[in-house]
Amino acid sequence: MLKNYFLVAFRSLVRNKSHELINLTGLTIGILAVILIYTFVRYELSYDKGYSNSSRVYRLESASDSDPDNKTVMVPEAMGAVLKKELPGIEATTRLERASMQFLLHGEGKTLEAIRTDNNFLKVFNLPLFAGKVDGALVHQSDIIIDKKTANLFFGTPDAIGRRMELKMAGGKIQSFIVSAVMDDIPSNTHFSADVIIADLNVENKLNWTFYKSITQYVLLNKEIHVNDLEIKLGSVYRKYGFPEGLNMLFDPVRNIRCLGPKRLLGLRVARGIRLGNHRDQQSIDSKRLLAEILPLTDARR
Repeated sequence: MLKNYFLVAFRSLVRNKSHELINLTGLTIGILAVILIYTFVRYELSYDKGYSNSSRVYRLESASDSDPDNKTVMVPEAMGAVLKKELPGIEATTRLERASMQFLLHGEGKTLEAIRTDNNFLKVFNLPLFAGKVDGALVHQSDIIIDKKTANLFFGTPDAIGRRMELKMAGGKIQSFIVSAVMDDIPSNTHFSADVIIADLNVENKLNWTFYKSITQYVLLNKEIHVNDLEIKLGSVYRKYGFPEGLNMLFDPVRNIRCLGPKRLLGLRVARGIRLGNHRDQQSIDSKRLLAEILPLTDARR
């Protein structure tokens, strides 16, 4: 029976070459388009899943009541420390500063993508290490973590623990770093990238609204806590630390940072951040608002 089908198809192709060629071309283009769209969407939806903690990691954002759609990821440097102190559901916090830096390679400057961060970075973003230990990777101001690609470039081997790297600074000054760990190359489907991670242990823990440095920060929640469970306590944080009137904190799931594009393509509405509390009603939880924000996010993750 199957043989007859192929025979009929072959005869039809021979008799109507132009017509069948058009059909086959259209079918081929359609299949290729489906494959390309599927590959693109699958890649976009895989963002920030290269570390096992990703479902519990949230980026801090802030927005005002007067302009709630205008969110910023640049929040006061001490914000993470304050929230961890006041909200027991937060397991760890970290901050992230990105920069392009020049390191000396054979006497010449080689530009690398760098992250300056504190010693909690690998606890929040538990990226796999090729060599070294998480607890001892960023404990000294001179510590630096490099990826395997950079280790091979500078030292010819990924086994680079204890090797020295020199940063070329403004004015010709040189700052030395000691490799404390070697990490696997950060996957391209991560919302941040870096060749090296540098220890910056000068962390400000006191919230000062008069003068402060703004920086991107992240929190890691306990496994037992849901982000909405923090709502009831955030109002007291606003009052205790004198938050400016109308300023609200948002917790944006890192898995949503990049996934907005393909999910819109699929027709799914995603809550970019979950608003936790406001100054006008700091003790109550608006259940309708929470459902409106949480349910689409839950659907989008299925």
